[in-house]
Amino acid sequence: MIKVKQGRPAVRHEFAIASIALITLLAAQWMLCAAVHGTNYTGNDGKMAQVTILAALEFAGRFTVTNIGPIEGMCSQLLPVNVWANPAYWPFAFLDSHLATDVSAPIALAVFAASCYVMMRCFDVPILPSAIAAQLCVVLFGPAVLILKLATVFCLTPGNAVVSRMPVGRYCRHEMFPGEHRSAHATLVG
Repeated sequence: MIKVKQGRPAVRHEFAIASIALITLLAAQWMLCAAVHGTNYTGNDGKMAQVTILAALEFAGRFTVTNIGPIEGMCSQLLPVNVWANPAYWPFAFLDSHLATDVSAPIALAVFAASCYVMMRCFDVPILPSAIAAQLCVVLFGPAVLILKLATVFCLTPGNAVVSRMPVGRYCRHEMFPGEHRSAHATLVG
């Protein structure tokens, strides 16, 4: 068996392949969004998510963690959405809401695809199949999801794709430091 020496050239090679794969994926998604208008944040759920994001941007403080104050408590009319922690919601703060819906989806897809690539690499899948798997995430977002008639979760609210990938970081940390979670489990169990 031939061993590949891990060093700077190997890391640069992997970074180049992953970057090219991500750029082509985002270009394809942007062309799809430009060709088929109104496929992101659509329907009643999408409009409700859009209004929630805009309300959180309007009434919450800048760069605050939550939009619920201690006086409001459980009776707040706003949902506890942290719009500054989710990069898919940032376009709503700076762009027109119609353009922000088309910019938000590629951002969410980029985060989702990058985390898919990282997770595949944590499972020791080779570089090229990992990049292809990350590119196949495009079928979960609009308008491809509407053409294929799949579940429209990330088409209605693309920002959910960013939140759904948060556990990947926790898993990858356990892969890099394998004894850490065992010692924490032993501490909890006793």
